[in-house]
Amino acid sequence: MIGEGYIKIFMPESLKHSLLRQNKRIIGRKSFGILVGRRERHDQSIFVYIEDIMPVGKLEGVRDTLTDIRWIDIKTRLIKRFPNQQILGWYGVRTGWNAMMMEEDQFIHQSFFADPFQVMCLLDDKADDLSFYIWEAGRLRRYNGCGLYSKAKGQQKDIKHTYYAKWIIVLISVASLVYFLYLKYMDFKTNRISYNGNETQKIDTDKEKEYGDTKYNDEILALKKTIGDLEDALEHREQEIKTMEVKLQDVTNLQDVTNLKEEKIYKVRAGDTLSDLSRKFYGHSRYGEALGKINRIADHKTLQVGSYLIIPTQETIEKVHVGIKKDKD
Repeated sequence: MIGEGYIKIFMPESLKHSLLRQNKRIIGRKSFGILVGRRERHDQSIFVYIEDIMPVGKLEGVRDTLTDIRWIDIKTRLIKRFPNQQILGWYGVRTGWNAMMMEEDQFIHQSFFADPFQVMCLLDDKADDLSFYIWEAGRLRRYNGCGLYSKAKGQQKDIKHTYYAKWIIVLISVASLVYFLYLKYMDFKTNRISYNGNETQKIDTDKEKEYGDTKYNDEILALKKTIGDLEDALEHREQEIKTMEVKLQDVTNLQDVTNLKEEKIYKVRAGDTLSDLSRKFYGHSRYGEALGKINRIADHKTLQVGSYLIIPTQETIEKVHVGIKKDKD
């Protein structure tokens, strides 16, 4: 039976502020999202460490919008963003309800967060009241004693930093081109005037003109070739930046499951097992347990015919497989 003596919840204080910030945004306000992290068993207790969140959308009306297909899409995004972490529950932010559980909240939790260690976090941003709810004897009840702790904010990958870094490369390339042309111009200007050992005697004017014109033409041709090569390099880098912008934009947008290019959605057939599916999609059966973890399947021997499974990429399934091995060790 799940109870306060059995389950212990820990969450950094900074995450509470993140929940509030998401709800107070003027554009793109998100008051509903997923809690991710890790869980550990100590003696007869399960320690739930909530380490991060993934905002999804608005809490209002989520009962109607959170369909099975939408849930598969959310889990796919979670696997990409947090491949070695678990879904520990969900959060919702309301104003003026004192973080009390409503009927809609019970429906969400019972439908999509049925594992005994998964928790519900409700926050009243007006009263600054935070409450957790846990499973106990098949019912949800309020949990007391969540451990909020201070945590140094780790370095996070910022998409904007990557964007700016690429533009810095372009600017450096342009500056290098200008400096190179300046050096060529100064070298050409120096070589245009030539004196013999006696500064009072000039080189024959006609010979100097002929020599100078020939060398000038050669310099111009060399400069044109250099400029052409640098322009090609700049164009290639600009194309790389545009490609990265498109990819970064795709990461922030919700994608329709039927358009996923990397992962696959598989409909379970009669006789399917996780080991067979691992062998079918990856060439061997060692990823059966990882498939079960990703799709939250407790009984690996029995699959419900007609249900849908996420088949992640080779890279993702390998990370999850390695994480399972480390947990066992």
